[in-house]
Amino acid sequence: MKKQTLIAISITTAVLSGCGTDNQPSLTPDPIQAVHVQTVNLVDFGKNQYSDVQLKAYENGKEQLMYSDIIQYGASSSSLLIAQQKSHTIPYTFKLFDTNSQNELAQKKLTLNSGDHKIVFAFGDVDKGYYELSVQNKPNISSASSDEVPIYILDSSDVTKGSQISVTVEGKTIDNLPSKTLSRALNVPKNQQEMTATFTHNGISKTCKFSTKDTPQMVILGPYNRCYGLSFLTSFAD
Repeated sequence: MKKQTLIAISITTAVLSGCGTDNQPSLTPDPIQAVHVQTVNLVDFGKNQYSDVQLKAYENGKEQLMYSDIIQYGASSSSLLIAQQKSHTIPYTFKLFDTNSQNELAQKKLTLNSGDHKIVFAFGDVDKGYYELSVQNKPNISSASSDEVPIYILDSSDVTKGSQISVTVEGKTIDNLPSKTLSRALNVPKNQQEMTATFTHNGISKTCKFSTKDTPQMVILGPYNRCYGLSFLTSFAD
Protein backbone atom coordinates (compact mmCIF):
# COMPACT_ATOMS: atom_id res chain seq x y z
CA MET A 1 0.00 0.00 0.00
CA LYS A 2 1.35 3.32 -0.95
CA LYS A 3 2.17 5.71 1.83
CA GLN A 4 2.72 9.36 1.41
CA THR A 5 3.64 12.05 3.88
CA LEU A 6 2.13 15.42 3.28
CA ILE A 7 3.53 18.28 5.33
CA ALA A 8 1.16 21.20 5.34
CA ILE A 9 2.77 24.37 6.64
CA SER A 10 1.43 27.86 6.52
CA ILE A 11 3.35 30.44 8.51
CA THR A 12 2.98 34.17 8.54
CA THR A 13 5.41 36.34 10.44
CA ALA A 14 5.35 40.04 10.99
CA VAL A 15 8.47 42.15 10.85
CA LEU A 16 8.56 45.76 11.95
CA SER A 17 11.10 47.69 9.89
CA GLY A 18 13.24 50.31 11.60
CA CYS A 19 13.04 53.96 10.61
CA GLY A 20 16.47 55.08 11.70
CA THR A 21 15.76 54.94 15.45
CA ASP A 22 17.59 52.66 17.83
CA ASN A 23 14.67 52.29 20.24
CA GLN A 24 12.14 51.05 17.67
CA PRO A 25 10.44 47.97 19.21
CA SER A 26 10.36 44.71 17.26
CA LEU A 27 7.52 42.23 17.15
CA THR A 28 8.05 38.70 18.47
CA PRO A 29 6.47 36.14 16.15
CA ASP A 30 3.73 34.01 17.65
CA PRO A 31 4.76 30.46 18.56
CA ILE A 32 4.17 27.52 16.26
CA GLN A 33 1.36 25.10 17.12
CA ALA A 34 1.25 21.67 15.47
CA VAL A 35 -1.23 18.79 15.22
CA HIS A 36 -0.29 15.33 13.91
CA VAL A 37 -3.00 13.85 11.68
CA GLN A 38 -3.30 10.56 9.83
CA THR A 39 -5.96 10.41 7.12
CA VAL A 40 -7.57 7.11 6.09
CA ASN A 41 -9.49 6.99 2.79
CA LEU A 42 -12.59 4.79 3.17
CA VAL A 43 -14.67 6.28 0.35
CA ASP A 44 -16.11 3.48 -1.80
CA PHE A 45 -16.54 4.41 -5.47
CA GLY A 46 -17.57 0.84 -6.36
CA LYS A 47 -15.90 -2.56 -6.49
CA ASN A 48 -12.43 -2.41 -8.07
CA GLN A 49 -12.84 1.33 -8.72
CA TYR A 50 -10.35 4.05 -7.82
CA SER A 51 -11.15 6.24 -4.83
CA ASP A 52 -10.03 9.71 -5.87
CA VAL A 53 -10.68 12.17 -3.05
CA GLN A 54 -8.92 15.08 -1.36
CA LEU A 55 -9.04 16.23 2.24
CA LYS A 56 -8.20 19.80 3.17
CA ALA A 57 -7.94 21.66 6.49
CA TYR A 58 -8.98 25.29 6.88
CA GLU A 59 -7.73 27.45 9.75
CA ASN A 60 -7.90 31.23 10.04
CA GLY A 61 -8.31 31.67 6.30
CA LYS A 62 -5.48 29.27 5.42
CA GLU A 63 -5.89 26.08 3.42
CA GLN A 64 -3.69 23.06 4.15
CA LEU A 65 -3.76 19.89 2.04
CA MET A 66 -4.02 16.73 4.14
CA TYR A 67 -4.68 13.97 1.61
CA SER A 68 -4.44 13.83 -2.18
CA ASP A 69 -3.21 11.79 -5.17
CA ILE A 70 -3.55 8.37 -3.48
CA ILE A 71 -6.49 6.94 -5.39
CA GLN A 72 -7.03 3.70 -3.49
CA TYR A 73 -9.70 2.69 -1.00
CA GLY A 74 -7.91 1.85 2.24
CA ALA A 75 -4.96 4.16 1.55
CA SER A 76 -3.52 6.42 4.21
CA SER A 77 -1.20 9.39 4.60
CA SER A 78 0.09 11.57 7.41
CA SER A 79 0.26 15.33 7.69
CA LEU A 80 1.47 17.92 10.16
CA LEU A 81 -0.97 20.79 10.51
CA ILE A 82 0.78 24.03 11.46
CA ALA A 83 -0.69 27.19 12.94
CA GLN A 84 1.18 30.26 14.18
CA GLN A 85 -0.66 31.67 17.18
CA LYS A 86 -0.39 32.06 20.94
CA SER A 87 -3.30 29.80 21.83
CA HIS A 88 -2.70 26.05 22.01
CA THR A 89 -6.27 25.40 20.85
CA ILE A 90 -6.85 25.62 17.10
CA PRO A 91 -10.25 25.73 15.38
CA TYR A 92 -10.28 23.73 12.14
CA THR A 93 -12.73 22.90 9.40
CA PHE A 94 -11.92 19.69 7.53
CA LYS A 95 -13.47 19.32 4.06
CA LEU A 96 -13.64 16.23 1.85
CA PHE A 97 -13.71 16.75 -1.93
CA ASP A 98 -14.17 14.67 -5.04
CA THR A 99 -10.84 15.32 -6.78
CA ASN A 100 -12.18 15.42 -10.33
CA SER A 101 -15.28 17.57 -9.82
CA GLN A 102 -14.01 19.44 -6.73
CA ASN A 103 -17.50 19.00 -5.26
CA GLU A 104 -17.48 19.16 -1.47
CA LEU A 105 -18.65 15.80 -0.10
CA ALA A 106 -18.48 16.34 3.67
CA GLN A 107 -17.06 18.65 6.29
CA LYS A 108 -16.25 18.56 9.99
CA LYS A 109 -15.69 21.52 12.32
CA LEU A 110 -13.73 20.95 15.51
CA THR A 111 -11.12 22.45 17.82
CA LEU A 112 -7.82 20.61 18.26
CA ASN A 113 -5.01 21.10 20.74
CA SER A 114 -1.40 21.59 19.76
CA GLY A 115 0.41 18.27 20.13
CA ASP A 116 -2.68 16.17 19.44
CA HIS A 117 -2.38 12.94 17.46
CA LYS A 118 -5.59 12.30 15.53
CA ILE A 119 -6.87 9.90 12.88
CA VAL A 120 -9.32 11.29 10.33
CA PHE A 121 -11.46 8.62 8.70
CA ALA A 122 -13.10 9.69 5.44
CA PHE A 123 -16.12 7.39 5.03
CA GLY A 124 -18.19 7.31 1.87
CA ASP A 125 -20.49 5.30 -0.37
CA VAL A 126 -20.77 6.97 -3.77
CA ASP A 127 -23.71 4.83 -4.93
CA LYS A 128 -25.73 5.84 -1.86
CA GLY A 129 -24.53 9.45 -1.83
CA TYR A 130 -23.32 9.13 1.77
CA TYR A 131 -20.15 10.79 3.10
CA GLU A 132 -18.82 11.41 6.60
CA LEU A 133 -15.65 12.60 8.32
CA SER A 134 -14.82 11.10 11.70
CA VAL A 135 -11.93 12.41 13.82
CA GLN A 136 -10.72 9.92 16.43
CA ASN A 137 -7.88 9.83 18.91
CA LYS A 138 -4.85 7.84 17.94
CA PRO A 139 -4.73 5.05 20.54
CA ASN A 140 -2.08 4.63 23.17
CA ILE A 141 -0.34 1.42 22.19
CA SER A 142 -0.91 -1.36 24.72
CA SER A 143 1.81 -3.76 25.77
CA ALA A 144 1.99 -7.28 24.36
CA SER A 145 4.14 -10.35 24.84
CA SER A 146 7.27 -10.78 22.74
CA ASP A 147 5.48 -12.93 20.15
CA GLU A 148 2.31 -10.82 19.91
CA VAL A 149 1.35 -7.43 18.51
CA PRO A 150 -1.71 -5.23 19.18
CA ILE A 151 -4.24 -4.60 16.42
CA TYR A 152 -7.11 -2.10 16.43
CA ILE A 153 -10.23 -3.02 14.48
CA LEU A 154 -12.77 -0.89 12.62
CA ASP A 155 -15.90 -1.90 10.68
CA SER A 156 -16.59 0.23 7.61
CA SER A 157 -18.41 -2.44 5.60
CA ASP A 158 -21.59 -0.33 5.47
CA VAL A 159 -20.89 3.29 6.36
CA THR A 160 -24.57 4.27 6.15
CA LYS A 161 -25.43 2.21 9.24
CA GLY A 162 -24.61 2.85 12.88
CA SER A 163 -24.92 -0.71 14.17
CA GLN A 164 -22.92 -2.44 16.88
CA ILE A 165 -21.01 -5.61 16.13
CA SER A 166 -18.85 -8.23 17.79
CA VAL A 167 -15.41 -9.02 16.37
CA THR A 168 -13.49 -12.23 16.96
CA VAL A 169 -9.84 -12.89 16.11
CA GLU A 170 -7.89 -15.92 17.35
CA GLY A 171 -10.64 -16.72 19.85
CA LYS A 172 -10.55 -13.21 21.33
CA THR A 173 -13.76 -11.18 21.05
CA ILE A 174 -14.71 -7.53 21.31
CA ASP A 175 -18.45 -7.08 21.87
CA ASN A 176 -20.68 -4.07 21.14
CA LEU A 177 -18.18 -2.26 18.92
CA PRO A 178 -19.92 0.64 17.15
CA SER A 179 -19.38 0.67 13.41
CA LYS A 180 -16.89 3.23 12.08
CA THR A 181 -15.18 3.31 15.49
CA LEU A 182 -11.65 2.11 16.23
CA SER A 183 -11.64 -0.69 18.82
CA ARG A 184 -9.51 -1.25 21.86
CA ALA A 185 -6.40 -3.35 21.31
CA LEU A 186 -6.45 -7.07 20.60
CA ASN A 187 -3.11 -8.82 21.02
CA VAL A 188 -2.54 -11.38 18.25
CA PRO A 189 0.47 -13.34 16.94
CA LYS A 190 2.89 -11.15 15.01
CA ASN A 191 4.22 -11.72 11.48
CA GLN A 192 1.38 -14.01 10.38
CA GLN A 193 0.71 -14.38 6.65
CA GLU A 194 -3.01 -15.00 7.10
CA MET A 195 -5.43 -14.48 9.95
CA THR A 196 -9.23 -14.38 10.02
CA ALA A 197 -11.45 -11.73 11.58
CA THR A 198 -15.15 -12.52 12.08
CA PHE A 199 -17.63 -9.65 12.33
CA THR A 200 -21.11 -10.55 13.66
CA HIS A 201 -24.31 -8.46 13.77
CA ASN A 202 -27.82 -9.78 14.45
CA GLY A 203 -26.62 -13.35 13.98
CA ILE A 204 -25.12 -12.65 10.54
CA SER A 205 -21.35 -13.02 10.23
CA LYS A 206 -18.80 -11.66 7.78
CA THR A 207 -15.20 -12.83 7.64
CA CYS A 208 -12.09 -11.39 6.08
CA LYS A 209 -8.42 -12.26 5.91
CA PHE A 210 -5.49 -10.09 6.97
CA SER A 211 -1.81 -10.43 7.83
CA THR A 212 0.11 -9.10 10.81
CA LYS A 213 3.50 -7.43 11.14
CA ASP A 214 5.80 -6.90 14.09
CA THR A 215 4.35 -3.42 14.62
CA PRO A 216 0.84 -2.31 15.69
CA GLN A 217 -1.71 -1.68 12.96
CA MET A 218 -5.35 -0.98 12.21
CA VAL A 219 -7.42 -3.77 10.67
CA ILE A 220 -10.36 -2.32 8.76
CA LEU A 221 -13.27 -4.29 7.30
CA GLY A 222 -14.32 -2.59 4.09
CA PRO A 223 -17.08 -3.43 1.63
CA TYR A 224 -16.97 -6.72 -0.31
CA ASN A 225 -15.68 -8.60 2.78
CA ARG A 226 -12.14 -7.34 2.37
CA CYS A 227 -9.84 -6.37 5.24
CA TYR A 228 -7.16 -3.68 5.08
CA GLY A 229 -4.14 -3.58 7.38
CA LEU A 230 -2.85 -0.04 7.92
CA SER A 231 0.19 1.06 9.89
CA PHE A 232 0.15 4.04 12.21
CA LEU A 233 2.12 6.62 10.25
CA THR A 234 3.23 9.11 12.91
CA SER A 235 5.29 8.44 16.00
CA PHE A 236 3.49 8.12 19.30
CA ALA A 237 6.57 9.56 20.96
CA ASP A 238 6.34 12.87 19.09
